[in-house]
Amino acid sequence: PNVHVVVGDISDATSIKVSSTSSCCNGSNRVDVLINNAAITTEGGKPTPFIELPIEQFEQAVSPFISSLNSAHYHLQFRVNVIGTIQTTNAFLPLLRKGEKKVVNVNTVAGSIAAVDPDKDLLWKNIGFFGAYSVSKAALNMATRKYDANLRHEGFTFIALHPGWVKTEMGKLGGGDNPVEVGHVLFLVIRVDQALQSDYTTEMSVRDCLAIIEKVTPDTAHKFYAVDTEDKTLPW
Repeated sequence: PNVHVVVGDISDATSIKVSSTSSCCNGSNRVDVLINNAAITTEGGKPTPFIELPIEQFEQAVSPFISSLNSAHYHLQFRVNVIGTIQTTNAFLPLLRKGEKKVVNVNTVAGSIAAVDPDKDLLWKNIGFFGAYSVSKAALNMATRKYDANLRHEGFTFIALHPGWVKTEMGKLGGGDNPVEVGHVLFLVIRVDQALQSDYTTEMSVRDCLAIIEKVTPDTAHKFYAVDTEDKTLPW
């Protein structure tokens, strides 16, 4: 078979190292494309926007944006969504240097700073909700740009890619009453489920993502790509 499953927890540095080593042991000494898809949000339900947060709760809040979670949840999202992605990328760099040198950081419109502009009609402009998640994803976008600036001269292609509002467990967060965590596993198998306001299936998203990944080059990498916009990009 052409598929070899390697298990890794991107919130654990040791696990990341083991997974990159195991990739070599499966008979390959190269990685052509690394897709950093694993992510987490603990902000299910209806968290309180920061403007409604009583002053005495600020010290215990996840951030100035929400009051329903403690600081441990805030750190967890950064640990997985930002630091874990950076550590995973670094662990696989030796294998990527022997392949096609493509790295895709799966992101979201929630990570677009421009989308918060109240004068623009973008889906996530009222991102006082899901504050910690959106801040972590904006940080991941900056990390993607930093990698691009540092490794483009080696022929690397680094892109941020929004896969659309997909019918997944995370995709239906707006309708739940409890926090939902979408696993830390390196290769995330997304369960197809009834998503809030979404008929866009995982199969559709994968098809459209692969079409972008196949065409992108180092010269066209400095964009925030998206599968569900007219020009296939989002503003940073």
